[in-house]
Amino acid sequence: MKNQKSATNSIGAALGANVCLLAVGLVLNVFYWRGGFAFPLKCACSAGFATLAVVNATFALALKRPNRRFYVAAVCGLLCAALGDVLIAFDFIAGAAAFGVGHLALIAAFSFLKRFRRLDAVLSVAIFLFAAAFLNFFPGISFATPTLKGVCVGYAAVISAMLGKAVGNFASSQTFANGSFALGAFLFFFSDMTLALNAFVGRWAWTDAACLATYFPAVYLLAFSLYLKSRTDQDAEPRVADAATVAD
Repeated sequence: MKNQKSATNSIGAALGANVCLLAVGLVLNVFYWRGGFAFPLKCACSAGFATLAVVNATFALALKRPNRRFYVAAVCGLLCAALGDVLIAFDFIAGAAAFGVGHLALIAAFSFLKRFRRLDAVLSVAIFLFAAAFLNFFPGISFATPTLKGVCVGYAAVISAMLGKAVGNFASSQTFANGSFALGAFLFFFSDMTLALNAFVGRWAWTDAACLATYFPAVYLLAFSLYLKSRTDQDAEPRVADAATVAD
């Protein structure tokens, strides 16, 4: 009874932390947008989702949720995204590299939930073909050097695989957590498409709004999804225990 009460208190505390961090992140994002994209505010927004990811992973590990590798890999992915937010302000390629490593970590995390299967590969290739066509044939798109174009195509391959794996997991197991991961991955992908428009085609009135309206919601949603996943695992525990009782 005491352990159950302690677990309940932990769940309540984790939910409260999520609500607070999500609210703070939303407010910071609005200030960042309206404040002329000030770099310190961007860092604060990034620190917010990184903190949320660490809090939720710590909560899951403290309650001994299964699949520890998933939580560790997911946190590493989101920490790399936060690092990418900082680096890209100084060097585009360094920032893209940090984001790319983050996507690889998220691919690993999603693969710890379900091994990489044929459906995941088909989805990943289809998404990448779309992204590659965009980078090569969108009207007005231009890269300063072949190296920069190669970096962008390589990055597109990695984020396409991340989105393909997330969508594949949801197609295979339609849980609320998997749906949240898939939506977060899609918003991340879409925000990068609008960023590419800004960087390599030209800044339009709507691209800044579209990028900011999807990027920070994407990473905050992915961080919050760790909490949803831990709750899904917790809700499954009584059914496992019931099955064991019946077997006895």
